Amino acid sequence: MYENIRIYLASSWKNEKTVLQVAKDMRTAGLDVDCFAERNHGEYIANPEDDGIASLKSDYSKRVYNAAKQHMDWANCCVLLNPAGVTPISKLGT
Repeated sequence: MYENIRIYLASSWKNEKTVLQVAKDMRTAGLDVDCFAERNHGEYIANPEDDGIASLKSDYSKRVYNAAKQHMDWANCCVLLNPAGVTPISKLGT
């Protein structure tokens, strides 16, 4: 029924418990889901000591972007759970 559908589940870390439950429910329904909240992404939290420009130019930002893009490229569908901030919303157009 859901052959070849790979879902990237996007939301805010503030919704972590809901996101985990939705991912579980989707899998129970037979869907293939990539859930960001199941990975240890503590390293992806912005450094408050950096200004925005320095952060964007850093190797750290490139690693964060490449890791997220890898997961988005795997998927052929993105589901956004609101409320969500700018980062998860930007993934809808990737």
